[in-house]
Amino acid sequence: TTGIANISSTLTFVTCSMQAQIEDSEFGPGTELAAVSFTNRSGADTTVNCTMVTTDRLFNPTYFSKSLALPVGGRDFLYFRAAESGGYFGDRINFSCALPPGVEVNQTRRDWQEAATDL
Repeated sequence: TTGIANISSTLTFVTCSMQAQIEDSEFGPGTELAAVSFTNRSGADTTVNCTMVTTDRLFNPTYFSKSLALPVGGRDFLYFRAAESGGYFGDRINFSCALPPGVEVNQTRRDWQEAATDL
């Protein structure tokens, strides 16, 4: 949970970071999905634009940009799926989003694939 809200009357840029599953670690191949959720508490339909940046162990950044349309009172996740970009995300994830007035960031999440184990 983030508790970040744009209570101003102008567009505001916010950043949320999280540690992800390390690619090809002993715990699994890496993060498969990263997401950030928003609620529109304004009186108009709006669009949120975000860029997710992820880095590998050598800190080489990769950028992914997406938009999410939110109706009045709407709440939804903006999903970044690693399969859409050909693999797994690196071990650091950051969201940089342009929040319209009245929009809040509710939470960030990630999903990863567990390593197979022999029992």
